[in-house]
Amino acid sequence: MRDDQWLREKLDKIWSEYFLDVPKTDKVIIHFSKKCRNRLGSIRLVNNTLSEIKINGFLKDPDIPEFVCEAVMAHELTHYVHGFGSSRPQLYKYPHRGGIVAREMIRRGVGHKHYAAKDWINTNWMGFYESKVHR
Repeated sequence: MRDDQWLREKLDKIWSEYFLDVPKTDKVIIHFSKKCRNRLGSIRLVNNTLSEIKINGFLKDPDIPEFVCEAVMAHELTHYVHGFGSSRPQLYKYPHRGGIVAREMIRRGVGHKHYAAKDWINTNWMGFYESKVHR
């Protein structure tokens, strides 16, 4: 079952597999948030020592492939590394400009999940969303 505990365990696994070189300079919490159409995840610095990652509530659904959830978490951790939503030094002016997230994910060995998730989202997300909203 996908719940907040599942997210915490997944985040720990992703961090240890792909982001092991990144020290946790902040306490990082992760949880499911409200369901929405356009945003799959977000990260913000709550105060100077707490980073909060929110994952779209639709991703609890087992019809969403697990690699999509993992890619969203890795995406948000990439922002953390780049200094967005964390107290780490900000490495770039903009969080997505020029494909910096994809490049970082590829460099870390998680690019395959990024591209698989992107393909799944482009092909299936709107149909999934419509099926859940217009029942």
